[in-house]
Amino acid sequence: MVRQFLDIDADELAIKGPTLTMSVVDMTWRGIVGNKRSEAIFVAEDGVDTLLNLIEHVPSSMHRQLLGCLADLMLNPSSRPYFRAWRSDANLYGAAVMCLRMWAAEEHRLGIHRGPAGVLTNLDRPLEGKNDGNNSNNR
Repeated sequence: MVRQFLDIDADELAIKGPTLTMSVVDMTWRGIVGNKRSEAIFVAEDGVDTLLNLIEHVPSSMHRQLLGCLADLMLNPSSRPYFRAWRSDANLYGAAVMCLRMWAAEEHRLGIHRGPAGVLTNLDRPLEGKNDGNNSNNR
């Protein structure tokens, strides 16, 4: 039932609201992930695919919560093939590419500076971006 509730698209998310969806993701993380029996059922019922599909539809403020839940779920070896096999319905990207694109978007949002070879220019404070450390959101 939890997996079915998480299986929503952007229109349903707008109707149900992100707060309720965040609560269900939190319930999944606390109640299913970490419990071997519940994890096995969740993974077998395409739970990994459902969480990855959900990442594409939720606001970016929910990405941390979903990625944390997925990261803990990936500790279970039986869930990893689902992560590797997943493809986006929107653009056919795999899960790893989607995560890397989210990383790049977050670096851009924070104004992280990289040199010509792609190396971080500020190794002492790599997350310090365009606000020069004056904004507490950079930490």
